[in-house]
Amino acid sequence: MDTRILLLLCLVTDSFAAKILDKVAEEVHLKKKEITEEETAPHAYPDKYPTEDSLDYEKKYKEYRDNLPKRPDGNQSAQRPAVKKTRPVPSQNIPPYGPLGQVKLLKPQKEACLERPIHERFGGQNYYFSWRDDKFNRLLKWVDGRNFCRRMCMELVALDTRSKEEFIKAQISEDHKFGLVNDTWTSGRLCDFKGCERSDRLTGWYWASSSVPIPPKGKGFTDWGAAGTRGPQPDNANAPEDCIALVEPEANGEPSGKYSWHDLPCVYENDIVCEDDESLLAYAKKKFKIVALESAATLVTGNNKTVYEPVKRLGVVYSGMNSALKTREDAIAEYQKLNAKIGKLQRLERTGNNVVKQHQYQREANALEQELRERTRHLNGELPQVYGHRVEYFQPCLQAHIFSQVEYYGELVKLFAELVSEEVKGVPGDASKDLLEKVKALSIVA
Repeated sequence: MDTRILLLLCLVTDSFAAKILDKVAEEVHLKKKEITEEETAPHAYPDKYPTEDSLDYEKKYKEYRDNLPKRPDGNQSAQRPAVKKTRPVPSQNIPPYGPLGQVKLLKPQKEACLERPIHERFGGQNYYFSWRDDKFNRLLKWVDGRNFCRRMCMELVALDTRSKEEFIKAQISEDHKFGLVNDTWTSGRLCDFKGCERSDRLTGWYWASSSVPIPPKGKGFTDWGAAGTRGPQPDNANAPEDCIALVEPEANGEPSGKYSWHDLPCVYENDIVCEDDESLLAYAKKKFKIVALESAATLVTGNNKTVYEPVKRLGVVYSGMNSALKTREDAIAEYQKLNAKIGKLQRLERTGNNVVKQHQYQREANALEQELRERTRHLNGELPQVYGHRVEYFQPCLQAHIFSQVEYYGELVKLFAELVSEEVKGVPGDASKDLLEKVKALSIVA
């Protein structure tokens, strides 16, 4: 066969094969991208606020380059790796209270989200306080704190409103009186890493859990401490201090005598406060096919609002029940404080004094537990009476609601008929406006 014909066939074959390979590579790339996007947790913040994944990239890349084998010409034998566009997919085998130290942000865990302890509820949000958790007795670095919260469909708390901060500070201050907590991490972070838009230490702060920038002093709500190692906060005293914590007032002689914001090194270990994160909750419901994501504590809170709180307000009617509730609540509060003290002592060095205190608190906790059982039995004895009374109590309310609806719609039809009738007769516009105002002023409340 002619050499020119063979060469032409080879070129055609190579071109055809190249097209096939390109098509296969494209399909593989699209499939890989689809899997990555499907299995990746939702972004916690927009692109202009990079994640923690990129913080140590330059350091890790330098170590990677230094460890590469040398070519004969003395240069490294590999090229700089491409930056991954999507968030890495963490291991799915990490238990709710498993090993920490993860640099990457983790996805929610089904069991952790369903069984997460809820210690308080405020503004429709659930809150978790690490020092009140009997099953967890560790202090955490800032990144570890975020990952711990994220496993439970939560995030480190963002103190972005005055009311929320006052609520959180009240909880911490009360427990601080009993030596249960000192400093606590928030989601506050300095936006000073690669790709961040702001690097100045006064206006470059933001809430990492929501990507909401923290306003400069005097231009919005902030609560920076007035005293510190180098004076008013943030002071970057132990550089770099890139994370925000609520610090006890005694530590720096805070003039207000209250907890305040301080910039601290992110590697310091502190207690944490977590709050519900709507995006993580939505992700968990979709990923794990969860119809309702309600913790036991949330259900208890709902029961308190529908049964216990009305009983307290109607203490004269339910005197026995009200007395039992108050005594039981006092015992529960004392029991929780004792357990928190025991957990705190377990984290300290096992000196003779600490061991004696731990045994003493344990004996008191055991006695309180027995008392709680008695109080609960007393409470159960009063409950049938409450249910019987509440049925009668609600009946007139339902009747009043029905009557108000009938009156509302009857009056509405009457006014509407008058309005149509007057318009047909050509009544001036002011009269029509008066009738319309009467319609708008109708209330469905009797």
